Amino acid sequence: MKKSTKTAFQPQLKYNTEKLTSSSSADSKIILILIAYLLIDFLPYFKSIEIISPQFFYLSALNLLVISYVYLNPTYFSVSVLSFIKKSYVFWAYLVFMALCFLSIFGAKNVSLFAVSFVQILVVFGVFINLAVLLYNRVHLFYTLFFLVGVSAFFQTLQALIGLKEAAETQSLVAALESTYLRGNTGNINIFAASVLIKIPFILVGIAHFSGWKRSFLAATLALASMPIFLISARAALLSLSVIFIGFVIFYFRNYGSNKATIFRVILFFLLPMATAFFASNLILKRNNKGGRYTSTAERLKQIDVNSNDSSIKLRLLFWKNAVNFAKEKPVSGIGLGNWRVESIPYEPKGGLDISLHVHNDFLEIAAETGVVNGLVYLSLFFAVLLLNIRTLLKSADHQAKLFAFLALTLLVVYGADSLFNFPMYRPTMKIGFCIMLIITVFNRHEIEKPIIHHGNKIFLGMALLAIVPIYFTYHGFKTSQLEKSILLDNANIEQHLPTTLSGDSVIKFQPKYPNVLVTSESFVEHAAVYYTYEKRYEIAKKYLDSADKINPYLATTDFLRYYIAIENGKVDSAYSFMKRSFYKRPSVERNFRKAVEVASFKKDTLELFKIYHAIDIVNRKNANWDLIYSGLQSAGLSGSGLQKFISAGLVHYSNDSLIVRRQRDFKIFNFLVEGQRLFAVGKHAEALREYKKGLGLDSVNVFVMQNIGYYYYNLGQTDRAIEYLLKSLRYPGLVDGQTEFYLAQCYLKQNNLDKACHYMQIAKSIGFSGAAEAFGKFCK
Repeated sequence: MKKSTKTAFQPQLKYNTEKLTSSSSADSKIILILIAYLLIDFLPYFKSIEIISPQFFYLSALNLLVISYVYLNPTYFSVSVLSFIKKSYVFWAYLVFMALCFLSIFGAKNVSLFAVSFVQILVVFGVFINLAVLLYNRVHLFYTLFFLVGVSAFFQTLQALIGLKEAAETQSLVAALESTYLRGNTGNINIFAASVLIKIPFILVGIAHFSGWKRSFLAATLALASMPIFLISARAALLSLSVIFIGFVIFYFRNYGSNKATIFRVILFFLLPMATAFFASNLILKRNNKGGRYTSTAERLKQIDVNSNDSSIKLRLLFWKNAVNFAKEKPVSGIGLGNWRVESIPYEPKGGLDISLHVHNDFLEIAAETGVVNGLVYLSLFFAVLLLNIRTLLKSADHQAKLFAFLALTLLVVYGADSLFNFPMYRPTMKIGFCIMLIITVFNRHEIEKPIIHHGNKIFLGMALLAIVPIYFTYHGFKTSQLEKSILLDNANIEQHLPTTLSGDSVIKFQPKYPNVLVTSESFVEHAAVYYTYEKRYEIAKKYLDSADKINPYLATTDFLRYYIAIENGKVDSAYSFMKRSFYKRPSVERNFRKAVEVASFKKDTLELFKIYHAIDIVNRKNANWDLIYSGLQSAGLSGSGLQKFISAGLVHYSNDSLIVRRQRDFKIFNFLVEGQRLFAVGKHAEALREYKKGLGLDSVNVFVMQNIGYYYYNLGQTDRAIEYLLKSLRYPGLVDGQTEFYLAQCYLKQNNLDKACHYMQIAKSIGFSGAAEAFGKFCK
């Protein structure tokens, strides 16, 4: 018997009713399963720190349920789909990609991170296989799936826009746009934009296919789904949306004709919804007059420039450069799947406070983590999708095959662009679209073979293992993510010295292994050490600090905790050593910088203060850092000439910065005061007053100058003039030790003005100035 030449998407397959049972009951159950897969965009966090943990656990459990359902209903499904898809390069490229990902374990320093990432890839492959089995020979369910994706997009964006409206009523537009509402449950606004965008190709195809209320509903959904993309103004999403929309309109005219009816449909169902979303979004954005990303779509698109000063572009370029360097250093095994978040830390700017969890380019991340060959294999998967669907689009005479090929290409544009600039590989919200893209490519390319109906025990066993093994890891990852959320909440309590919900023992008892680090790349045992330190169980804390350094030796917290423990134990020299190590690992951390300056000042180590300044100036040059170092140098006893040189250097770096100019002025005034005091001590009273007046000439309200002039006149017995300057000095803030009030009281005592004398002596006494209490008891009984 000759093989059929009909494509997978033709609605009538003559042998479907011969061997493969088709029923509305089976279709209904499959539709429920499809809905279950699409529900990942609506899962709550379940008290986890990241949504992807419950999402991957949910998908792994769902995969097992689907496999069980397929196994128990053999008359509804054909396992021949597996032999069918094995003929596609896409399938084999996917398998080789996973195999090379697995082999990267030999290059991984952190096997826990490898296991988590590899299991997530396995889960997605399971979704791909399951959807292929469910949809094989069921073209009508593809259209149902497209409509369901549209429904998902409708509720996803409606929920976000309603939340945005409510937020905008109580806060600024920018704050509302940056709120959690335009993130959905995806984690951030860029991922949310991509999550919505990957649904738009399905909506466009649905509008082209359906009629009546379904077409109208999808057209309204197109407008609704496009709005958050315009509002968020993610550049990759804006470009992708422009490409797929313009491309689809051209495709529609070429395949549906250019008559009046077609033009009307395009205007009514495509152009009008998109124009509505565009203008409505830009009207909202015009309310923002603060610039930045939330201005207008046109302005945001202008910011797409590789030479731009945009910090996000510069940071991405740095990540990409580091990934290329890793790929060159370890071209065969890479650094290990999932290990970027730890191994990249030493190569990132120490001025950054955050750790990059991903390269922001999936192709480079795969090359860096699993080797150059695997990077090329993964890239070839995308080229295969591109070439196979272009071939179908150009050569197929079947209208439906062309429509599905174009859908796959638009999904490729969205997912591919996001892969170039972000990290959709580990985002379930993007992987559903990725799997459907692969299934369409495989099914739309090959001829259908006659289905073989049997359980295929070996095949089923393999599929079951594919689902069962990830459940352990994804469940543990989910529980670990919940633990991390509790730790995050406790960190705030620790900073405020409040009781915590967890303890060091409870964290260790949990044994967080998959993953063994937080999303901040800090190890869980490090946070156990934080709890033990807070509980003053220092010896056990030090034990887990050593363990933490083996997992991630590149962060500064472990040495900071060692510094704190050493201080508590009175080991100042050890504390100083640990504090320096902590600072130089992450100088941009404000706590590290301030403590390093504090300890170096205490140790009178001016040379180290200059080193600290050089380190902080490289990663975060700002005048406040210069000023803190200046204060430290003063406290450490740096000579006057040394301070003057530091001031001069600061003025070179900061070009007449007001803070440094004020420091320079204060330094000159200080020298005038010192010289005035010296001259007065040797009896050169007139010359001393001239020095004081020089200081007053630089700052007419300087309280220390006025105070010293008051003392000058007091020592000369001119109490009226002394009172005049001492009272002036108290009009301004800065004098807090009670000395000025004490000498004012002395002046009034000499003038026999006991009321005023006792008034100021009482103030000096309350402040605690030496001798004030005794004088008050003597004169003010």
